[in-house]
Parts: sequence; C-alpha cells; structure tokens
Amino acid sequence: MLFEEEILGAASEFAHQTITDDQVGRMIESLDEDPADDGRWCFHAGDMPLWLGYTVGYRWARSYAQACGLSAAALVNISAKEVTAHSPARSDELTRPDGRV
Repeated sequence: MLFEEEILGAASEFAHQTITDDQVGRMIESLDEDPADDGRWCFHAGDMPLWLGYTVGYRWARSYAQACGLSAAALVNISAKEVTAHSPARSDELTRPDGRV
C-alpha cells in the first residue's frame, strides 16, 4: 500500500480504515502468536474490524519510512521487527483514518 501511495498518490482502502487504540493494543499483544490468526487480523473473522492487520501494517511502514527518510522500495530489505520496533504502537497518528504522520 505504501508503494501504491508513492506511485499513484493515494493508498488503497485498506489504509483508510478507522481503528482504535484498544484494537491496536490487542493486535500488538498477539504479534508473536504461532500460528498467527490471519482471519482475525485481516478478514474480520472474530472480534476485529475488517483489514485491521493491513491498516496497522501500512501505518507502521509509513511512519517508519517517513522517520527514516526512506521510500517504500527502500523498505524491502528491512525486517518487520525493525519497522515495528521504531513505529508508534499507540498514537493518534496510528489510529487516525487518514493515516497521516
């Protein structure tokens, strides 16, 4: 979605979902679950909104890219752990539907 935003000027609908700090917090608590419950985090199979995982991932990647001055293409070799370690876990920037940082 970040690459799409850079190339086309707008991120897909996944990036613009309204999420709450509580939902993000519950997701963070479950990040290292094995196996991950992709249905719950991405496809509304459970108590989380549709596309929550996509929305949070996009916003983390965008926040990290902006903080480090990197393009989406430059993030390809950076681990998810690196991105999440330096991205806001709970903040207005993460939960705002516009995803602006």
